Formats: sequence, C-alpha cells, structure tokens
Amino acid sequence: MDQVKMRYKKYFIYLPFILLISCTANRVINKHNNYNYSIERIAHGKGYLEIKDNIFILHLKGSHHEMGYQYGKLLGYKFDDTLRAFESLFPKIPMGAFGKWLLDRYIYYKARKIEKYVPAEYIEEMKGMADSFKDYDPDYRILLFFHVLHDIGHNFASSAFAASGEATQDGRILVGRNADLGNRGTFDNLKTIVFYEPDKGNSFVSICWPAMVGVISGMNDKGIVVSVMSSRSTDVSMEGMPISFLLKKVLQYANNIDEAVKIISETPRMSSSSIIIGDGKSNEAVVVEASARKMAVRRSERGVIFQTNHYLSSVYQDDPKNIIARDKGDSMPRFKRLEKLINENYGRITAEKVIGFLRDHKDINNRRLPFREKGAINRIDTSYSILFSPADLRFYLAAPPGAYGRFIAFDLKGRIDGAGYPEDPYVKTEPFKNELLSEDALLEAEGFIKNKYFPEAVDQLKRATTYQPDNYFAYKLLGELYLEMGLNKEAKEAFKRVIAINPPNTEIIEESRKGLRE
Repeated sequence: MDQVKMRYKKYFIYLPFILLISCTANRVINKHNNYNYSIERIAHGKGYLEIKDNIFILHLKGSHHEMGYQYGKLLGYKFDDTLRAFESLFPKIPMGAFGKWLLDRYIYYKARKIEKYVPAEYIEEMKGMADSFKDYDPDYRILLFFHVLHDIGHNFASSAFAASGEATQDGRILVGRNADLGNRGTFDNLKTIVFYEPDKGNSFVSICWPAMVGVISGMNDKGIVVSVMSSRSTDVSMEGMPISFLLKKVLQYANNIDEAVKIISETPRMSSSSIIIGDGKSNEAVVVEASARKMAVRRSERGVIFQTNHYLSSVYQDDPKNIIARDKGDSMPRFKRLEKLINENYGRITAEKVIGFLRDHKDINNRRLPFREKGAINRIDTSYSILFSPADLRFYLAAPPGAYGRFIAFDLKGRIDGAGYPEDPYVKTEPFKNELLSEDALLEAEGFIKNKYFPEAVDQLKRATTYQPDNYFAYKLLGELYLEMGLNKEAKEAFKRVIAINPPNTEIIEESRKGLRE
C-alpha cells in the first residue's frame, strides 16, 4: 500500500496534483461480502454498477458521503487504472526517501489551501470514497489533488459546439463535445457514466473516468448541459475552486443558463477554462470564458456557438498565453474546421450530422489527416465523444475507438435500449486500416530511435509513408533522424516534403524549416 502511494508521489514535483489512489480490484471485492449481485448489476447500499459496451455505468443515491462510499465500493477496483493512465502523461522523476518525505509534506500543505474552496459536500463525497478503503489507510486529499489536474496541467484539449433554432433541422438544441486527453486508447477504455441522485439539489449525470468526483461534462434533470475545455491565461491562482467541482456545483444547483453563469461568476476560480453551457428549455447556449479573476460570456449567434482551446472574447485578446494557444498549435485548425462544417450544414444540422462533425478527421481543405494529428476534431487521443440532446434529457456516448464507435443512447435514468447511432462505416475500410498501420509504424520507429537503432527506425518511417503517403509526422521524424545520422541531404528532402504537404499545425512547419537551416 505505502509503496503504491509513494511510487506516484514523485510526479507531484512536475505536476503536484496527480491522483494517488492505493487500491486494487481484488482487495476491495474480496474483502467485503455485502454486495448484491445479479446478472445485470452489482449493488452496494443505494448504489449499483452496470458494465455495458465496455462502459462503466454507476448509479449513486443519498448523501454525498453515502454516494462517495458507494462509488468506492463499486468501482474502486478501477481507480488504479485511472491513476496509471494519468501517470503516463507526465515524465518520471527519480527521487530518494528524503524527496518523497518532502513531497508528502508539500502535498498536504497545498491540500489545506485548496480544500477551503471546495464545497463541503464534495469533500464529504471524497471522504466517503476514502472511507470505503479504510482498511488500506488512504486519505481523501489524494482524491482532491486528482481534481486539480485540469487546472494545473490544462490537459483537456477539446472541441465543443451547440446548435439550435434556425441552425438545426427541427429547431431543438444539440450539443456536441470531444474530450482529448492523450495516451492512445487508454482513457478511451475507461469511460465512466455516473448518475447522481443527491439528497439536495438536481439529479445529474457526469461523463468521466473512475475516481472522478468532479464534472468535466454532464447534464442535469433541468436540461442544463456543461462541458469544460482547457484555455490558457496568465490570470491563474491557487486561491479558488478547481473547475471540475465548479461544474458539478452548476449541475446540482442551476436550473437555467442565467443561474449557471451566476454560480460561475460568483465563485472564486483557480485557473483558466472555457465552459460551454446549453439549456434544453430555453434552447440557448453560451460559452463562459473564465480565469481566476476575469470572465466573459459569449452567446450563440444565429443559433450557433463553438469553442476549442483558445479564448475569443476581447477580455483575453492580449493575454500572452492565449495568443500562443490561438496562433500556434492545434486549437485554431480544429476551430476553423468546426466553423466550416457548421456553416456548410447550417439549417440542416441533425443529431446524425453532429456525430459526423465529432468523427471528422480532416483539415479545412477536406484533406484526410494522419491519425495522430491533434489539429483534427476526432483525434488519436479522443477519450470520449458525446452528443447531448437536453430538450429530451438524452445523451449519446461513443464506444471505442474515439468517436468512431457506436453512439449509445442514455437518458438520466440509464440506457435507452434500441436507440443510438451505428459505428462509423469508415472503420471497416482499407484507408482506415492503412492509417492505423502507418501510426503503428511510427510508434515502432520511435521505439527504435529511443534505443539508438537508427537504420531500423528509418525502415519503419518509410513504411509509415508507404501506408499513408502524406504522413508529415513520419517525414518530420525522418528528417530529424537523418540529421542525427549526419545524412544532411536526405534530411533536407524529408523536411521539404513536410513543408510541401503544408500541415495545419504551424508548429510542425516551423520545426521543419528550422531543420532545413541546420
């Protein structure tokens, strides 16, 4: 137990707020015998767990402490998988016994500062979860640190949009969102739906991963939808509420958009984020661009609003971090592609078309992109893809891989059998198989490079371009590898190929031009 905890505490040096959970499936399940098993579900107290289509579906009811306890008892065996998934996003930093002791002290010092900004009932929920593992001496503050991950690391790259009124075919609001977290397939296979029926406030659903008490995406029984996207600003503070708890507060207590915006505006915030909010009753949507002390609200125009990972309002126009996020990297290519798809389908947007947007893997010129291109709406690291239909309190969650899988229908009570949308036929085609083979070759090449097997790496990179001739990631890596091998002529040809392809991500072009100068 202590070894498991200490193994992960070293990552707090790089990012002090990574989940530290110390439990395993067998320990929890076999230790206690007060479960109620049936063919379809496992129950504990008022809560129960279902597993359908490789998705964990939790139903929790009662006080927050009770719901946390149910959560831990029913799904605690998967917490370590979530921990390992987040661990893989950060570099390993070796440290000795003194470093571990010092880090431990630092963690608890920071916990006390953060805790006062978290609603007491959510602290109780984490305490309930920790109590479910009391035989293993955990601490709820470990869970608290997990929920600060977004605020510190800005790991949730995302694309989100809402359409309603004259933009949609039937006039009703639709909200789509892809959450992208890195680590190919790992988070995709940890998708969790948590249905909450608290003693106080609204019932709501959260789409997340095991151990997630806060909300990244969700909907309540009043038809309010929320989803958060990473945005960057210089305006950050440790004196505020982590965003996932703020969104949970919105779902539990907001009955309309105005109440949701008021809760966000009146709550001290820790970091910078963009939050899309949809309302099934008013048929409206907004994007709240928020940081620690600043905030702007953008309302839909002509029934449409969309957001990726940079701010659009004048409040953040001159923010240095927002300028970088806007002008470099993968946020703007996704934004422009979303804009194009919405404009081309304006007035005819349906649930099927929204799913098509979420599955899109092309640039603004309709070119199919390499599988690992993060400037695509549907990415290699898309962890979950959701369509919300808040007017009828339904949502549709994609089964793996990414947004390509079947979209499974749910209401706020659980699954709606027989409803949903089929998997993308593209996954059965030869071009899709070639994309995967090209990406696999890239991964093989990276492994060879790490171990200094350069000729073998070259072979794999050439193989990647055979399967996908315009895979600029392979050409860029090939250029860098040739430079390392002293083959300058070959390196220049590889970099020229990258520039000729003209990737949507400007950073790749800049790095290739730099390679040409070396």
